[in-house]
Amino acid sequence: MRFRTNGGAQWKSLLGWAISLGVTLLIFRTYRWAGTPFPIPSRSGDSLEVPVMRLENADFESQIGNRKSWALKAKSIDFEKQSGAALSNIRKATLNQIIDGKLYEVFEEEKGQPKPKKEEVNSTFSADRGEYEAEDLHALPYDLALLFHSKWRFKLSGNVRLTTQSGATIVAPNLTILELVNNNTHKTEQRILCNDGANIATKQVRIQTNKARLNPADRVIECMEGVRATFDEGEIQTERLFWTVKDGILVCPTPVSGTWRKMPFTATNLSLDLRNKIMRADFIHAKIDLNTVDENEMLPRLKH
Repeated sequence: MRFRTNGGAQWKSLLGWAISLGVTLLIFRTYRWAGTPFPIPSRSGDSLEVPVMRLENADFESQIGNRKSWALKAKSIDFEKQSGAALSNIRKATLNQIIDGKLYEVFEEEKGQPKPKKEEVNSTFSADRGEYEAEDLHALPYDLALLFHSKWRFKLSGNVRLTTQSGATIVAPNLTILELVNNNTHKTEQRILCNDGANIATKQVRIQTNKARLNPADRVIECMEGVRATFDEGEIQTERLFWTVKDGILVCPTPVSGTWRKMPFTATNLSLDLRNKIMRADFIHAKIDLNTVDENEMLPRLKH
């Protein structure tokens, strides 16, 4: 049995289906376009969010009020600034490949006291990456939170190297620079925190510590939660140590064990003046082998 087809009717039917399909696709695309939101600024409270901006291969300095807080060079800086604020008054920033970083000393302007002609640098630094936040909302360590609130926070990470004005170099996987306001005196202070270990060194002393804290103004480094210090005459281990870098003095409020010119000793409340070779302690127990002591070498002077 053979069937005959009507060619003209078939083409008319196909044309009708094509027109219907085309109209359907047009309606669908129009609906999709109408349903896509435009990229309009979002609101945070009553102010518009400021879009992220980028600087490349830039020299940059941050200014708080009428003074510099820090300056650096970076391969790239992505940041947000407050609406209508100057470019230097940034709110949040991510920085990459930081070199030639400078942290400036805090200057408190007082009546009758002129502003210094040159702002002093108390530390220099470099790092692979930095994250800066104004009005930091991160929780401060408990003892700091009792006395201070944070003004800004600058976290450095990756091959971090910071050198203080007193000559100590800190090498750490990361560290955080804080600018704080004292709740009682309302004066501004700085702290540098290393919470994931650090190696700290001068020409005379080398320290490995699990945590460290530095106040650049008084140039004292606090090392804690396991510390090992080595120096020309020997080494010590303790849980907590305060190092006055400029004077070469180590103060250990927790029990200490170590060696002095190969002489083993233990001590409590030890103060070690490396420059003058003087030990002070509440208690010292030492094992002295007179056969190995060089008569030309002096034992440390002991004071109580």
